[in-house]
Amino acid sequence: MGKPVWALSTGPWRQVALLGEGFIVVAAFVLSAASIHGKRVSQRLDPMVMTAWQLAIGGLVLLLGGLAGGGAITGWGVGSLALLGYMAVLSAAAFALWAALLKHNRVGQVTVFNF
Repeated sequence: MGKPVWALSTGPWRQVALLGEGFIVVAAFVLSAASIHGKRVSQRLDPMVMTAWQLAIGGLVLLLGGLAGGGAITGWGVGSLALLGYMAVLSAAAFALWAALLKHNRVGQVTVFNF
């Protein structure tokens, strides 16, 4: 057993689960890498175009993953479509604003406002 795993399995860290808190640390590293990469990409692309591509590719991956996992798309109605449209517009606006901020500011200044 490696030293870091041993250190987490003894003492006050005994309650720390690598599948719980460990994924929080992994998520923080992924967010930092994605912010730095987004800064580089936003220098070449318009932030709106970059956001559109990110949301389209991510939505397609999630849709295919859900369908492959046995999910089904049912229960469509006027209310559900209106809510889906509202959430899509709100998310797109937030991500486009984030990309625009990354384009014109340092990553360290913008990432503070991520939460």
